Amino acid sequence: MTESPAGAPLASLAGGALARRFHSWRGASGARYICSVFAATALDELASYADAVVIGVVAAGEGDLRVVLIGESGSLPEVFWQGEFARRARAAGVNEFHLHLLTERAEERRAVMGDLTRQMAAKRAS
Repeated sequence: MTESPAGAPLASLAGGALARRFHSWRGASGARYICSVFAATALDELASYADAVVIGVVAAGEGDLRVVLIGESGSLPEVFWQGEFARRARAAGVNEFHLHLLTERAEERRAVMGDLTRQMAAKRAS
């Protein structure tokens, strides 16, 4: 596993059919954020998830994941996926999106994004 924030597949799903559909990332606080994994080409499916924390990932091989973008899909995800975040993701070579769907309020999503961003910055600095 490489790059930031520190992440791992879900051990409870190892070897099972769902193992590649879920991933967890750790923030700078040590909190663990469980995400659903989608191919970057699944835009129709992605556009159905409002108010999600979105992590743009370059998956270069088995366990070699690099976070390049973190954002929020907002209340109009179909607009989000046609906007600047999607353009930046394409330019960065993102091939997976990891969606954290377990936050209900905007403040919670901002806190998660901040925690993951701080972890990402700490990993890059080390």
